[in-house]
Order: sequence, then C-alpha cells, then structure tokens
Amino acid sequence: MELFTFHVARSEAQLDIARSLRDAVYRPRLGLHLSDIPGEAQRDQMGHVFLLRRNAEPVGTVRIVPTSCPATELRQLGPLPQWAARDLCCGEVGRVATLKSGRTNAMSIRLLLVAWSARWVLRHSPLLRYVAYSRLALLPLWRQVGAVDTGVRFAIPDRGEAQYAVITGELADVASTTRSIDDETLEQVVTVS
Repeated sequence: MELFTFHVARSEAQLDIARSLRDAVYRPRLGLHLSDIPGEAQRDQMGHVFLLRRNAEPVGTVRIVPTSCPATELRQLGPLPQWAARDLCCGEVGRVATLKSGRTNAMSIRLLLVAWSARWVLRHSPLLRYVAYSRLALLPLWRQVGAVDTGVRFAIPDRGEAQYAVITGELADVASTTRSIDDETLEQVVTVS
C-alpha cells in the first residue's frame, strides 16, 4: 500500500520542489532545463502549482494557469486557440511531471495528479475548461480524462523535431476520474492500494 498526499504549492520552497521535480523528469527525457525557459517563474506565480507526494517524497507536479494570463505558454508559443485567450473560465494545464513510485507507475500517478488538481481548481477558482499541449505519444492518457484533440500540431523551437498536439476539455471530466474519492479526502491524506 502506498500513501499519497496532495498539496497546493504556495510557498517559494514548495515551488522550488515542483521546479526541481520538473527538471528531474524533463532533463533526462527531453534534455530540457525548464527553469531556464523565459516566463516559468511568472507562470508559477500566476497559476496554481500542485504537488503529489508519496510519503514525504515528491512524485508529481502539474501547473494550471488561466489562459487569460499574458504569460500563458501556449500564448507565447503561438497555438493558443482564440476562444481560450478570451475565456476567463479556461486554464492551461502544463508542466505535468511524474515519477514512478514503488508499485505505482508514472502514468497512474499522472492520472491521479491531474484529476485531483482539476477537482481542486473547480472548487477554488472560476476555471471550468482547459487547454494543453501534449506530445503525440501522450494523447491516449489525455483521452482517458476526456480530452479532445483539436487537430493543431506544432513543433517547439529548440526542442527537436517532436510534434505536439493542442488539446482541450472540461475540468469536470478530468475530475470525474476520481469521483470515488470524496471532497474531504481530496485535501487530506489519501491511501492508494
């Protein structure tokens, strides 16, 4: 049995943990040091950053930034849908980074983290919808939480030839993947077998 806790990263120390975890995941896989990307700290400050821990060990992080924010990454990269740029109830889901933890694989942790984050955002912000970009290989994960592929493909300068897809969906669909977990438990310790 693994014990997971879900946190909103509010302090600079917690944000540093999230940034370190992102770098630990993205650097070996994609050769990226995300902390060096312009606007990263600003996006963290303007959005909601979440941490998932197994016992005391950070195993996952995700960030959700309102798409009305001028620092939204998809806005800076270019493919932010016009409707999302004006939608005060839309957030950009990004910087999903997860590690395998014990018997729980990184994909399961990713689903848990994204679903719990969506539930928190629905309860504590005006956000209802999301937009994100994803490597094509991860589209099946997003489909599991109800994402719709918009058909937009793009490459990111300095990140090789990889193609990314712009996806969108309803946060309620993402949150419903953990419907069996009540709202009180969401903000407390959760045990996953």
